[in-house]
Amino acid sequence: MLMKIDPMRHFEGLASAMLSDSYSTSGIDAYRDGDVYYVDIDLPGFDPEQIEVVVENDILSVSAVRNGTRRNGAEVLLSGRYHGKYQRSIRLAEHLDTQAVTARYDSGVLQVRIPVLASAKARKIQVEVTEHLNGSEVAQGSLNQQEVTV
Repeated sequence: MLMKIDPMRHFEGLASAMLSDSYSTSGIDAYRDGDVYYVDIDLPGFDPEQIEVVVENDILSVSAVRNGTRRNGAEVLLSGRYHGKYQRSIRLAEHLDTQAVTARYDSGVLQVRIPVLASAKARKIQVEVTEHLNGSEVAQGSLNQQEVTV
């Protein structure tokens, strides 16, 4: 699971973010589907070769560069598209398998896939039954019809 972030923490770096040339307001969604978490980030117009995904110390970092498309010597009449560097970091929970993270870029959306560690997945535990007859142990068996999920 993705960990929640303290909203007040965002204000600490607000001044430096406003002065930097880094862009971090692309649309982002995070969701879980079974034993896999997904992070989808809108990065339209970015060259896939300029997108970098890194996981270090349970931090998922995504950065990308979008270069301008201006022609040399052309007069700019209107400039409303973002050019520069995008950067975003997300703290990941400890039960995620950061060694198995994959990413793909399709139609302007970067999708990062983060599976749950095998040791953190739900598993069924077989319940063994010991029968007693007049205070003494008679037989040991297991309940095949009833299993407990933890």
